Amino acid sequence: MQPVPRLFFALWPDDFTRRALVTHRDSVTHESRGRVMRPDTLHLTLAFVGEVNDLRVPTLLACGDKVRARQFSMPIDRTGYFEQAKVAWLGCTAPPPLLLALQGELQAKIVDGGFELADAPFRPHITLARNCKTAPAAREITPIDWHVESFVLVHSSTTPGGPMYRVLKHWALDA
Repeated sequence: MQPVPRLFFALWPDDFTRRALVTHRDSVTHESRGRVMRPDTLHLTLAFVGEVNDLRVPTLLACGDKVRARQFSMPIDRTGYFEQAKVAWLGCTAPPPLLLALQGELQAKIVDGGFELADAPFRPHITLARNCKTAPAAREITPIDWHVESFVLVHSSTTPGGPMYRVLKHWALDA
């Protein structure tokens, strides 16, 4: 049986930011004894849409086309842990207002496009490890200055080796 693809909008780090994230990922996942996320899968989810029929993908792409937002810098400056999900993560102490504006506008466009989203608060984070056996200590880290210039729509497939992600489209943010 073919795995069912799922779609989500995300911030996708550039190579420099990705390398910095991996440095912290290694220490946090060692401490948590969780399943480490591959470097190519590190991202910050803006909106998880879930399973989308192939015929509706153009509508979802049009939702992304309608978003107007500005570039911003985001200091990734802390580690954290979601107890219920058993997920270790990196995030920012104070999410930038432009991040919250981008996520809010994107979510509104998706809902206007006829898609249902989970009714959960936006908790911006980059997952480092899943299925953690112990909770890593929450702590501040030397900030990683992630300059966000775009967002993406990602196609996700579940495989025995973990998730496989394929970026379907990039949208540049205004300078």
